[in-house]
Parts: sequence; structure tokens; C-alpha cells
Amino acid sequence: MTNAGAAFAYIDAMARLHAILYISSAVHVPTPHEIEHVLQRARERNARAGVTGLLLHDDGHFMQYIEGPPEGLLAIYDIILADPLHHRIQELMSESIGEREFDGWEMAYEQAALPAFLTGPRPELALKASAQHLLRDVWASHSHHH
Repeated sequence: MTNAGAAFAYIDAMARLHAILYISSAVHVPTPHEIEHVLQRARERNARAGVTGLLLHDDGHFMQYIEGPPEGLLAIYDIILADPLHHRIQELMSESIGEREFDGWEMAYEQAALPAFLTGPRPELALKASAQHLLRDVWASHSHHH
């Protein structure tokens, strides 16, 4: 492989983006202070890993969308999965994406009502598309962003 070829392969690898969408339940309903602490830690980690995303919270239920280069993203996701503050983690989506939805947001946060189908006993029946639309709707409905 020529140097140019190696450089191109490297750039191509860097350009790949992956996204993960999951829901989970808090072990107990977190206080605003706990949420702030979680966000602060997440933002520092995500900034280092090149990960961006959105966290929705509804009375102890979470829905989070994270995106970034696969290596950084999976490292962050491993940390999330190991976090003792939440359980019943259900992955709704894990796939390659063409571009970021939340470019510039280390971790946007909204308190938002999640539909009952997501917080019910069988959230894996929730359609991925519904979850993604919900994310976009919540985000679009808040005019104070960018």
C-alpha cells in the first residue's frame, strides 16, 4: 500500500460514524444534582472520545442516543453499561450513520415525557423509527438550541 493509500484508509476509518440508541431505568429516581453529575462526567468522557448525543429523562426512565467513531463510541457504551445507577438496559439501535444528529453537543439533555411503549414491560417491541422520531421531535420542539 502506498503512503497515499494508507493515509486514505486512515481518513476513511476516521470518517466512519456509528450510533447507538438505548433505553434504561434508573435504580432510583435521580435527583437533579445526580443528573447534573452524570451529565458532567458524560460530557468530559464524550469530548475526549469524539462522541456526541442526547439524553432524555422521564421520571427514572432514560433514553439515550450516542454517536461517534466506533472505537470511541463502544468504549463509552461499555462505561454506560457498567454504570450502577441504571439497569434494564435495552438497546434499540446500533448502526452506522452518515452524519451526526447532534454535532457540537457532548451530551444534550432534556427532561421529556417518554411514550408508555418505551417504559412498559416490553420496550424491545418499540420501533426503532418511533424512538428516533421521538428524539428528533423533542429536540426540534426546544427552540433554545443552536
